[in-house]
Amino acid sequence: MIKRIFLFATLLFGSAIVAHSASALTLAPSMQEVTLTPGEQTVINVELANETDKTIELTTEVVNFTSSGETGEPAFNFDADPTDLATWAVPERGPFVLAPDQTQDVLVTIDTPADALPGGYYAAVLFNETLGQESAGDVMIESKLGSLILATVEGNYTSGGTITEFSSTTPQAGGSTEFTVRFQNSGDIHLKPTGTLVIKNMFGTEMANATVNAENGAVLPDSVRSFDVSPWLTSTSLFGKYTATLTMSDGTVSDTAILSYWFFSTMWIAIIAGAAVLIILIIVLLVKKGSHPTTTPAS
Repeated sequence: MIKRIFLFATLLFGSAIVAHSASALTLAPSMQEVTLTPGEQTVINVELANETDKTIELTTEVVNFTSSGETGEPAFNFDADPTDLATWAVPERGPFVLAPDQTQDVLVTIDTPADALPGGYYAAVLFNETLGQESAGDVMIESKLGSLILATVEGNYTSGGTITEFSSTTPQAGGSTEFTVRFQNSGDIHLKPTGTLVIKNMFGTEMANATVNAENGAVLPDSVRSFDVSPWLTSTSLFGKYTATLTMSDGTVSDTAILSYWFFSTMWIAIIAGAAVLIILIIVLLVKKGSHPTTTPAS
């Protein structure tokens, strides 16, 4: 039988998100960060809520996930055998039957092996609902709602990250300037780097600022996360050299990048052009006046 899957576990690793929904079935939290100790057991909780007017039956599975591209969305490999955290984490035995407007806590027990290596491990607890058959018994429609687990096993691990790109479009006077920031995690655990972008003019006066990754999005190990930020330049008379300074930090990991550019607004170009024309006219008039000396009549 062919299964058609609708996955409702897309998450940009932002701490502000508290629940996802699929046909009014919700869960919380959608993401949990846990610290694990080798040889010890850790229990976490996921709350399910059936906000529909029908009874829902759910089964569970645990799968590994990685980053998909540079947007922070998780990528699930349903065809691969579970490894590491996906085998350590065991939800309560299902299936779970939720009546309309019923909520239920589902405990997930994580047994960390004594020989688990320090570092980051990532898995998702998925709750599966069979929605029915699309046609004569050959296509089964299934939805999945997921809660992500970002785990760090204690020990001697490495943290590291750098800004690999800091670029911008042409600055706009009296508007926003698009900056692109790419941050690479070269360590063993996930990072949540946040940063401040400050733009100053040639005199050191701050013209604009913005926060990068204000949502505290995570960057998984051996991956790159891209952030876009658009500070607003309030002045409409920008002129000269400007310097944008970006500092990204995650507590123990910090990096700084500097970008300089020259800007000439339309108003200043018009002023400079007008002044140049005026100077040229004055020079021409002076030259003409000098080439026709005044003669004094003979007495």
